[in-house]
Amino acid sequence: MDEGRRDDLDLHVFPHADAAFHADVQAAVARSRATIDNGRRLIDSVMADLAARYPNVRIEQQNGLAAVDGRQRWYVYRDGKIA
Repeated sequence: MDEGRRDDLDLHVFPHADAAFHADVQAAVARSRATIDNGRRLIDSVMADLAARYPNVRIEQQNGLAAVDGRQRWYVYRDGKIA
């Protein structure tokens, strides 16, 4: 896989203050990207990885029409919602 692709993902993780969850999300993305480049399959793989530890986890991908910099933007909610 092209290493330059790793920088195309912009993660917004909630809650912001949960450093352990943020690290888990980053690790799950890295494990999934070892075999999947991007798209819905990548989100599904990361969700499956995280769901064992965070049963309410939810990931939403920003609508492509809203992107201004060409990067994929994911919103990752540990508890299924922001608050």
